[in-house]
Amino acid sequence: MYGLQNTIVEPSWMAALSPLFVLLVLWSIPWKAWALWRAAQRCQKLWFIALLVINTAGILEMLYIFIFSKKTKPVCACSCDQCKNCAAQSDKTV
Repeated sequence: MYGLQNTIVEPSWMAALSPLFVLLVLWSIPWKAWALWRAAQRCQKLWFIALLVINTAGILEMLYIFIFSKKTKPVCACSCDQCKNCAAQSDKTV
């Protein structure tokens, strides 16, 4: 009764776009990783969530890396400005 009627046949246009999809994924993964890493270092939780959820093929990630993250200074991991780690980092920048 069901036979061949329920088999899934991949349209030819899907087969043609498969390599492009793979290239798009390979292109966007490093950009997303870099942008997420930078947002995490700068303690920018809203940017981190937006970059994690929204997939724009690397466009939003590149904008964040090269434009939006340049406006803020990096945040120390402990954010206290009193420990030896923070003091050593501030001495290196002077």
